[in-house]
Amino acid sequence: MKNKNAERIWKNTKPTIDVVQTFMKLMYLKAIDDNDEWIRLSSMERQFIRGIFYAESEKYVNEKKPLTTKEGWSFVIDGHAIEECILRLLINNYKKIKKDSPETRIPLEHDINTDAEKWANLGLHPIIHEAAKNSYNKGIPSCMNALAKLCNDKTLEFGSPFSQAIKKFFKGIF
Repeated sequence: MKNKNAERIWKNTKPTIDVVQTFMKLMYLKAIDDNDEWIRLSSMERQFIRGIFYAESEKYVNEKKPLTTKEGWSFVIDGHAIEECILRLLINNYKKIKKDSPETRIPLEHDINTDAEKWANLGLHPIIHEAAKNSYNKGIPSCMNALAKLCNDKTLEFGSPFSQAIKKFFKGIF
């Protein structure tokens, strides 16, 4: 890793991320025959892990230069370090997949970089993001408790804020 913040973030979050991914593997097994549920869990995992990276990143940056998201939220984080951590996570995940299934084709480096960039710049889901940040700062047991509650909450929407607002509007009418 080129970025010192990225190295620190990765080192400190790796144990928690490993536990989150192990837990999510169990959740995916429950959703093996339900594509919509699998997609929901996948989106939740990405949001939760990114929230953990945000929580750790806040410890290493200058408060005078906040990052403003497309939703208008301001965070005091190192966006480049978070993207590096996501890239490293993706590469590690692909290595694990390749080790378990040698015949599996790994995406090209460019495609992995593009996926990491997209993941880093996803719109934030406020409930998942806050749960991840707050629970991470309390430790792994708190993270697992928050993640389990989120996984069981079938009301969480993952569309754009606009599509979520439209759904709520029409739900109230009909």
